Amino acid sequence: YENLRIEKAARIPDVTVSLGYGYDQGSQGIVAGLSIPLPIWNRNQGNIQNAYHGMLKAEDQSKQIQVFLRNKLSTAYLELKRAYHDVQDLRDMILEISNQNLILAHEGYKEGKLEYWEVLNAQQSVLETEEKHIQALVEYHNKRAEIDYLTSLR
Repeated sequence: YENLRIEKAARIPDVTVSLGYGYDQGSQGIVAGLSIPLPIWNRNQGNIQNAYHGMLKAEDQSKQIQVFLRNKLSTAYLELKRAYHDVQDLRDMILEISNQNLILAHEGYKEGKLEYWEVLNAQQSVLETEEKHIQALVEYHNKRAEIDYLTSLR
């Protein structure tokens, strides 16, 4: 907008005022002059058109960026919801079941009904589930940070 405003201002010619002292063959005097160009033709027309088209191009680019950011924000929000549900499912159901299986495996081993490798498998299952839970939390917090970043760009 500013470039267009400057180019429009440049189409109007500048008034020139001159003042001086002159000496010519024995006579002295003050010389004054005023020059006002007549704007018969619309000056600076090409630059005004270039500035106008540049302004339109900048507006289009701004709209494209806004659409891109909205799409990215929408995608990040959907991924955040998915990660949140994954965290909830892992924490509330799967991790709890894995821990119960481990407790049952320990009791079975103490009673002599299970082998020690079955206890180790239950421990491995708990550790894998905890690792998945941590990965889901990392994904959730990454998406949350991405959303915070995208919403701070306004």
